[in-house]
Amino acid sequence: MGYGKWIGGIMGFMTMGPLGALAGFAIGSLFDKSVTAQEEIDGGYGSTAQEDVYTGQRNSFLFSMLVMASYIIRADGRIMHSEMEFVRQFLRVNFGEASVSEGERILLNLFVIPAMSPLLISAVLGGLLGFFSYVAAFLGCIPAVVLLRTFEMIFRLVKQIPGAVIVTGCPPWWEILFLYLIEISFFFLWYYRQKGFSVIFCLFLIAGRCFFTVPALKITMLDVGQGECIFIKMPTGESMLIDGGSTSKKNIAEYTLVPALKYYGTDHLDYVIITHTDEDHISGIRELFEQNYPIKHIVLPDTKAMNSSNTIRKAGKKKGYSFLKISRADQLNFGAIHLRCLHPQKGWEAEDTNSGSLVLYLTYDKFTMLFTGDLNGEQESLLEPDRGEESMPSVNILKVAHHGSKNSTTKSFLEEFQPQKAIISAGKNNLYGHPHKETIKKLQKNGADIYGTLWGGAIIIESDGQKYKINYFKRG
Repeated sequence: MGYGKWIGGIMGFMTMGPLGALAGFAIGSLFDKSVTAQEEIDGGYGSTAQEDVYTGQRNSFLFSMLVMASYIIRADGRIMHSEMEFVRQFLRVNFGEASVSEGERILLNLFVIPAMSPLLISAVLGGLLGFFSYVAAFLGCIPAVVLLRTFEMIFRLVKQIPGAVIVTGCPPWWEILFLYLIEISFFFLWYYRQKGFSVIFCLFLIAGRCFFTVPALKITMLDVGQGECIFIKMPTGESMLIDGGSTSKKNIAEYTLVPALKYYGTDHLDYVIITHTDEDHISGIRELFEQNYPIKHIVLPDTKAMNSSNTIRKAGKKKGYSFLKISRADQLNFGAIHLRCLHPQKGWEAEDTNSGSLVLYLTYDKFTMLFTGDLNGEQESLLEPDRGEESMPSVNILKVAHHGSKNSTTKSFLEEFQPQKAIISAGKNNLYGHPHKETIKKLQKNGADIYGTLWGGAIIIESDGQKYKINYFKRG
């Protein structure tokens, strides 16, 4: 009896959990088969046993590659546990990214695979020596550390090659299950030669895939501390960012914005909308400019202040980005989704940038949402439709203006729009006291359920145009 399957199962469970145990058991079983066949050769059983060796080795390699590929999908854009950090680097998975070039994969594996044995020996040796001497453990781990650093350097260089990486995002559980089932069917086809079963099973899975629902509109208010950033993923595929800045967190593009975009499978932005130019709304966007992040259009309010001296506009033009200016009655359309500008009027004049904030009214069939930037209470009365303009029903969700400031979200404004839910972006224990108690009371008195990034982190909204759901992001 071979012990490969038991060793593989135990090691798989220790590294990847129950699924790893299953994969390790299967790979170990294939290894046992090849070893048994080799013994038959040594005993003089001839060419049939030799073929079994090649079959066992080939199938073991194939299945291990399938397990590794499935782990790439299983990684699904989330930050992994620390004990799997090396696996993340080894598989070139980083917040939902995966290498797609077969040539690059082969070249990397030519270096990585031979180095795995000395790496593991060094790591195990260092661990054992650690029971006796810290210095000995350190020396024993030096080869492993050098190899890991070398791997990381090579992977980073390969990642810079155009087209070397695609952004896979974080697939839902049913997509991961779907891919696992496809892998299993191919395994049956390869190993058991069950061509009929595998073909029928694959056709069944592909047919079932056609009945999945159309992607929903996804709106995420990211947790950027004392600032604001809203990401929108349209059902038609377009991606949009409304503001992106913070005064309490640094490098939010690197540590929050870009990882969030990768989580949603986005490697570019079709629109970046800047409601106004306060630092807590644009610091991350400026960082995106510095990274030369792919952005098709940058949308600004058509105000005199924006048309004159403006640092964010100058920084974007220097990088070659395209700018659009919108004002009241202008509209952006994405299939059944319409984003109408309610404020400011064209050529708006004001020293206070908050008063000229872009206000956008989103409609998707029966679903409505209002984005208010940092609009002051004085300007909220200007949002009512003029004569001849289409009237606006009550909104399902209100993005509360100015982080819940005392000077915004007036009683008359709430009576006009009657929001069912209200979302607030503010930093925990911020210096400004946002959101203000008076604003919270007004929203509660008006019957709105309140969500805030300072209480539960990022806020996720999904809608199919008929119904919607809202919740905090579940950290896994």
